Amino acid sequence: HRPVVAIVGDSQVAVLGNAVEARLAPLGIRLLSQSVMAIPFTGGEDSRLLRERRIAALRRTKPCVVVVGWVWNYESSSPSARAELRSLFEELSQVAGQVIVLGQAPFLAMPWNYAQGFGRFMTARAVSGDESPVEKNGRNAVSDARVREVVRSIGRGNVSFLPLENALLDGDGRPVLRSDGKLLWFDHVHVNDSGARRIVDRILGAALDEAVKDYTWVSKEYSSWTTPVAMAVDS
Repeated sequence: HRPVVAIVGDSQVAVLGNAVEARLAPLGIRLLSQSVMAIPFTGGEDSRLLRERRIAALRRTKPCVVVVGWVWNYESSSPSARAELRSLFEELSQVAGQVIVLGQAPFLAMPWNYAQGFGRFMTARAVSGDESPVEKNGRNAVSDARVREVVRSIGRGNVSFLPLENALLDGDGRPVLRSDGKLLWFDHVHVNDSGARRIVDRILGAALDEAVKDYTWVSKEYSSWTTPVAMAVDS
């Protein structure tokens, strides 16, 4: 059986799919994406049913790694939400060899008159020749810290938190808009394929390489996870 890496979450992690698949394909690893835009794991009956279906699918697939990503600003906003997240991460840790919980990519702090118009904002900058830096939205640091603490509270060796934002920040801690002449952003809260490749090349790829190094797609039977891959990506 070919080993599987599963991506679970919303559009924040869905945009990484092509870059992750390109990283895993030469290793014989299959990518399973269960990302669904704007459907939270926590809160409400629809979310509960969705979570049950996803967990059931993962139990059947037996992935060696599950990568989880979300807009944690909303999913970690209350103690009850964080308790649900903890329950989710613990459940995932029982069906996968490794669970990598991703921090958020930085959100761009847009001028108020361009809050919902990233394309117009970039066009206006190009026309005016504006090359001034763009600041990041500070909310992500708070929510990432909350999710990191949830992961630490679980105390399982196969659940880890991986911050991503440094892949997209310059030396002054401001978001990088372009690299090698290519725009890295789809809008002010999502990277495009170029941005996703930068995240994988600079941070996520090494974590995935480490997590799957003991799994090949030749003569492996994934019937139990008595010896999960050892990994330390928390920083």
